[in-house]
Amino acid sequence: MMEDIIEIHYIELPKFRKRLSKGNLDLNDSLIRILLLLNKSTSPDLMEKVMNMDESVSKMYEKTLHVLQDQKEYLAYIRAEQAELDEKAQIKYAVDEGKEERELEIAIKLKNEGIPFETIANATGLPLEKIKKL
Repeated sequence: MMEDIIEIHYIELPKFRKRLSKGNLDLNDSLIRILLLLNKSTSPDLMEKVMNMDESVSKMYEKTLHVLQDQKEYLAYIRAEQAELDEKAQIKYAVDEGKEERELEIAIKLKNEGIPFETIANATGLPLEKIKKL
């Protein structure tokens, strides 16, 4: 399941720096915008332009500012961010559970009506084995 949550990019920094020095960067490339954020020599004007183009870069910049503050504030920020992520995960779990319960209810009704198991599986998205056990 890791492939659903991890995305890996390989960055050739020497090539990036060379293109940066020549002013040959495609700002439509989201990876280039992120690299500009991480580059300490990016001019304030270019940084502002990049942040206006890309909300995710703005959010990263905002998080970077939090990291630079004192440790107590940083820990409070991390705790608040984790609490927000936990709440979102709980909501998603509840929604997913409710959806599966509803699919099971529908599958039981369809099974009681004599609908073929394969049709029920296609209609509900439930595994065939699970439907056979109902």
